Amino acid sequence: SVNGSAGTGKTHLLCDIVQMRINQRYPSILIFGEWFNKRKSIWSQIIEQLNIGKTIRNKSQLFKMLDSAGKKSNVRSLICIDALNESTEGFWKKNINLLVDEVRKYPNISLVVTIRNGYENTILSNKTIRKKIIQVEHHGFPGDVIWDAITYFFKKYNITFPEVPLLHPEFSNPLFLKFFCEKNKNSQPNLKGGNALKDVFE
Repeated sequence: SVNGSAGTGKTHLLCDIVQMRINQRYPSILIFGEWFNKRKSIWSQIIEQLNIGKTIRNKSQLFKMLDSAGKKSNVRSLICIDALNESTEGFWKKNINLLVDEVRKYPNISLVVTIRNGYENTILSNKTIRKKIIQVEHHGFPGDVIWDAITYFFKKYNITFPEVPLLHPEFSNPLFLKFFCEKNKNSQPNLKGGNALKDVFE
């Protein structure tokens, strides 16, 4: 599971990974946790999101297809589910173990999910499931690329660079950086002190 604060880019990370894999013809699927509800089984909802109900009728067919595709491609098929924290309350707490156990039956399938910080203890509350899942923290732009990210966004939004160094850790959050640039498009914002945060939230 990829955990992280809001706006750090967890969704974009999954989208980029899936897109790159598809470009390489590696079997990959991306589905969204917020679209699940308690009215139907997890398996039928995955099939519905993928819009493959005419050819895949049940869980067994779905996983056999993904396992076979991974084997033929010499890589594992990748199932990505974004934002488990945004689904109907309690859905993933009940169903995550079912999904993980099913994936573990197939040697050519892997699973990646994202969870916003603060929800991981609720969704992964069972000690058994915690032992089956590797959790990593996504912090946004790492220190070695943050300046490149700022440069790209400032140029894109025609923002004049300040004369003082940009020592604002909040710019490591991609969503914050985007909001800041949208608000200050075609301008020269005052970035002395803590004005970056003040500028966005006022």
